[in-house]
Amino acid sequence: MRSLIAMLLLVVCSPVLAEEAPQIDWDPLLRVPNLAPALTEEEVAKDFTPWAERIRKSSTQPKSEAERKVIREAVLGARKALADRIPKVVKITLFAIHPTKREDLKKQETDRAAALVKLPAFQGYPVLSSIVIENPEEANRWAGMLRDQVGPGPMMLCGFEPRHGFRFSTAEGDTDVLMCFVCAKLALAGGKPLDEKYTPIFSRVVKDLVNQLFDKRKLERDTSGDK
Repeated sequence: MRSLIAMLLLVVCSPVLAEEAPQIDWDPLLRVPNLAPALTEEEVAKDFTPWAERIRKSSTQPKSEAERKVIREAVLGARKALADRIPKVVKITLFAIHPTKREDLKKQETDRAAALVKLPAFQGYPVLSSIVIENPEEANRWAGMLRDQVGPGPMMLCGFEPRHGFRFSTAEGDTDVLMCFVCAKLALAGGKPLDEKYTPIFSRVVKDLVNQLFDKRKLERDTSGDK
């Protein structure tokens, strides 16, 4: 049996599934997002278009109604577990973080431990750099892109090693999301399990776009998870 995420990618362009499950809107997953002015249309397309084309070329339609049902349930479950929790925002903050919690740094006795412990933290992880997008319209385009790129992942994932995080700021408060880029080259969302049944993750293109933005601004980030 294919993993749920593999099945998801296989049906993205399936016209039959799109007709049978109109409640799932597949178009945003493959549509190049508008993230200007932080990233230009050309900069976004550089990562996004090849990723979307790889999915289109590898797409095959599932063979049975049972498979289609599993996919529909998994996609809707993952989006409910995470996408529905990403609010409309007044601003969004992107964090590049070190993947080891601050209280565990000294145990590792690394050369950088003393310096990393002194850094500000995001959900317990040292912050290497951050980007604040304060324009509400622009911030909501980023939030919308993340919402669109949520899908179901495999049941078994790596040990949680986040390298980026998001803070979605609203008038009522903040929603924080940590992102691990090790798990099957996808992003595990949330510092705590949101829904183990569907394991919501971000698509690989989220990693590429976020890394591109930090590199464009020449900000420090942990590169050990780039492969």
